[in-house]
Amino acid sequence: MQVDTNLEKLGRLSNKQLLIENIDYAMDMFLIYLLTLSIFPGFLSEDTGSHSLGSWYAVVLIAMFNVWDLVGRYIPLLEGAKLESRKGLVIAVFARFLLIPAFYFTAKYADQGWMIVLTSFLGLSGGYLTVCILTSAPKGYTVRFLCHTTHVRASYFL
Repeated sequence: MQVDTNLEKLGRLSNKQLLIENIDYAMDMFLIYLLTLSIFPGFLSEDTGSHSLGSWYAVVLIAMFNVWDLVGRYIPLLEGAKLESRKGLVIAVFARFLLIPAFYFTAKYADQGWMIVLTSFLGLSGGYLTVCILTSAPKGYTVRFLCHTTHVRASYFL
């Protein structure tokens, strides 16, 4: 009987069980991309005021977002720079929602330099948090296929 209970513990969890155990990671992924796709590129394309960069303004914003998104995806490779705490990840994801009023007031009252800085930070934080979540989610499982399944399920929320 002891062997049977150990095998049940090592058995495959259903998709529903995996989702329930990792709902915070799933919601974090959903909220990261909800915010990112709410601001970029939709909000930025509506910022059609007069800029010294002219028609290059949108290209610069998109380039800066993509460059800093790439940089953010590599920051967790640095020793000690990776956020692995579930609570810390949730706080960081919700803190990104402060970017909504920041973008609004920057578009209304500030110049293009501040918009470029905010867009860069949006890309940096999105790339960083995505990698932190996708690499932290499967670590709680010792069975190899559960690690892979958890990673795949987390990527569904992209």
